[in-house]
Amino acid sequence: MPDKFKNFFSENLGVKLVSLVLAYILWFFVVGEKEEEVGFMVVPLYKGLPENMVMIETSPAAIGVRVKGPKTFVHNVNASDIQAEIDLSKVAGGTNSVTVNADDISAPRGVKVVRVTPGSVTVEMEELVTAVLPINVKLSGKLPEGYTISEVNVTPKVARIRGVRGKVEKLQGIDTAPVNIEGLTAPVSVMSRLVADKKDISTIDPQEVEVKIEVSKQSPVQDTTTKDKAGKGDAK
Repeated sequence: MPDKFKNFFSENLGVKLVSLVLAYILWFFVVGEKEEEVGFMVVPLYKGLPENMVMIETSPAAIGVRVKGPKTFVHNVNASDIQAEIDLSKVAGGTNSVTVNADDISAPRGVKVVRVTPGSVTVEMEELVTAVLPINVKLSGKLPEGYTISEVNVTPKVARIRGVRGKVEKLQGIDTAPVNIEGLTAPVSVMSRLVADKKDISTIDPQEVEVKIEVSKQSPVQDTTTKDKAGKGDAK
């Protein structure tokens, strides 16, 4: 063990001494260097969002971050090197004012965050809710003359959706994508997806449903007036 310890100092001694001197010179240069302060615009990252909430809007889109440190370090910092992480774990539905301070900002080693503006951000939140709604079948196109739709069935008849409370509570049902019946003369069974505003509805279950359409041909309507007149003429 003593030999290994002795070899550590004796082997490559020149290289080690040069490295030590260079490190000391660099440290002396940095410590003695005048400090500078620069500012960056940083887009915040939001974390800790509650599972039953969705973020609707934030303001401002970016915050100002000023950092300070030795000139050598500061001039090598870019906006992408700085991260602003804002915790949303305690927000509620509606408009929230969330404080932002230096502890929420990560900066490269050698510089420190000295100012954040503004000192808060406004976050608009909405509660997510689940609802079970009836499915409405939407049709497009036109049947041939003399045909009519006798029955439309959808399986399943309801869908479970999850979305923003303010939007979900206004819905009376959820629609299928239009099913084309152009020229239809016989029963048909098709799969159709359910459609909703993706901005407000995050989940639809199921995403597709089976639509069965029955058509029937109408019986021709007889002109009874002509028959009556013909009958009266024969009687004479």
